[in-house]
Amino acid sequence: MTGVAEDVVDVVGAGDWKFPGGEDPQAKRPAGNSDRDPDGLRRGWRGAVGWAAWFFATLGLVLLGLVAYTLFGTRVIEQRNQGRLEGSFAEARQEWTDSNEVAQAFAEADTPEERAQLNEFFGGPPAPPPAPPGGAVAQIRIPKIGLERIVVEGVERDNLMNGPGHYPGTSMPGHEGNAAIAGHRTTYGAPFWSLDALAPGDEILITTLEGAFRYIVRGSEVVDPGRGDVVGPTDGAQLTLTTCNPRYSASTRLVVYADLEGDALAGRGTQGQVGAGSGPAGGAPTAALGLAGDPESRAIALKAAAAIFFLWAFTYWATGRWRKRWVFPFALPLLFAACAVMYVFAERAMAAGA
Repeated sequence: MTGVAEDVVDVVGAGDWKFPGGEDPQAKRPAGNSDRDPDGLRRGWRGAVGWAAWFFATLGLVLLGLVAYTLFGTRVIEQRNQGRLEGSFAEARQEWTDSNEVAQAFAEADTPEERAQLNEFFGGPPAPPPAPPGGAVAQIRIPKIGLERIVVEGVERDNLMNGPGHYPGTSMPGHEGNAAIAGHRTTYGAPFWSLDALAPGDEILITTLEGAFRYIVRGSEVVDPGRGDVVGPTDGAQLTLTTCNPRYSASTRLVVYADLEGDALAGRGTQGQVGAGSGPAGGAPTAALGLAGDPESRAIALKAAAAIFFLWAFTYWATGRWRKRWVFPFALPLLFAACAVMYVFAERAMAAGA
């Protein structure tokens, strides 16, 4: 027994004994053979490949999230706002007709002939109270493309988040003059997604506090964003719909023209005032037709993108230096918050009619 023990001691002392399955897990490699730097990050080409993989994977996820928010997240926002507007428009219409017998008579007129008789007898309907910016002013229905939306007052970005917007300073639907409405093509529910499918003879149905009106499409054209004259005054009772063109772009504008069936209500029925810097021929402001993105939102989106990059770089470095279970709970919420800010303001920086 003594001889066996001495043999074991000799073997162990000679350094030939090994842990089962391989080397001692506590043994450290020589510093010269390590493929990681003192911070735990890989050196050389392996480190470059790992860095690039992390970077492009993160960039892809961030861009995928932006697309998802732009196409689907904004749709949820618009649907929620439309639900609220439907109730407020129905309530306002009921209150207006209940408070005025003449207004009720015009609202219940089912045909252009009945409306013409009321126009001749009363000289036009009483003027309803003006809607505030963003308030419901009408309902638009286009059976051919399955569109039914509440129209709000104004074409600013915050207005078009709620639905199609009526250009301030243009006629109200049903009156003489040009009633102009703008709408999104791909975001916020994309109410005007299929506007290019309309052809001469198609009907557009508009309901306001003053009654229900039927317009017949006359034609359409694609124009430059600076063509403010397309929403300018006209001699007859016309409806003009504008949106960005082509889809997912704001390089041009698609414009659809329709004429009122029957006689118009007396008076131009304008809502709001045309601001300074009107487009040609007394049209709506060129900036309104251009539906340009918000420069301030663009700057905020870029700052949020820079924050995402620095947070990502810190996370990549920290996971090599410390345990991941300590890094991720700290870094991921900040990354998600920065992404949310970037998504909101990047979308606001895009052309409003997109």
